[in-house]
Amino acid sequence: MAAFLKPNQTFNASEIPSNISATSTAVPHTLTATVSVIFTATVAYNILFILSFIRTPALRTPFAFYLLNVSLCDLCLALFSMTGFIWFTAFPMSSGSYCPYYNFFNAHFLVGIGYTVVLVSIDRLLSVFAPVYHRRMHSVRWTSISCIIMWTFVIALVSPMVIMDALHYDTMTLPCFINYDAQPSYTLVLEFLGFDTPLLFVLSSYVAIMFKMNRRSHRNRTATCLQYTSCMFNPLIYHSSLPGLRKAVKNLLHCN
Repeated sequence: MAAFLKPNQTFNASEIPSNISATSTAVPHTLTATVSVIFTATVAYNILFILSFIRTPALRTPFAFYLLNVSLCDLCLALFSMTGFIWFTAFPMSSGSYCPYYNFFNAHFLVGIGYTVVLVSIDRLLSVFAPVYHRRMHSVRWTSISCIIMWTFVIALVSPMVIMDALHYDTMTLPCFINYDAQPSYTLVLEFLGFDTPLLFVLSSYVAIMFKMNRRSHRNRTATCLQYTSCMFNPLIYHSSLPGLRKAVKNLLHCN
């Protein structure tokens, strides 16, 4: 990762344009406090889940491995990205040479979060629309392969832009973000594939699942009514064909 830094490149506060000051570039302290609370909750919840997953064999189902993938990504984003964001907003003049590292982790894990949820959505879609195929393919091995493919795609998608930014386009000025203006075409591709596509897929998948479940519920209500109706006609259709039943019923009614 040290290759991301340009040779002999260091951050010098005197290089900041005169119209930029610590006050004008600093994010309000309320945002820093908010991210700190999010950081604490994210770390606590995900560590709790990961430890529970490790200590409880019964939790290690194929679907739980997808959730483990989500938790690991969330935890890494908190440890490597949120900490940097909190530091930069609290001390905006001390970004220094850590910016390339922060941008690397932040970009990859932000995109990764979307695609970890995409894997969960795909699993839910298969369970609803292709239950037989889902049961056949629902294994820890398949889940692990899916996660590896997902992260390979994320790294291949994000790394070129981050590396090019660190080597050629980073201006080393505040704030500590990727210089998206220097790579407009790749920025559009990354925005579409890295953020818009996962969001649209997750939203559309759950809409499809809700629609499917509503149709299934409607079919179940219709089937229930038909079954109730059959209970009324069954004695007339089947029971009446039983030998001696008519005579027994006549005797019963005559006795009453």
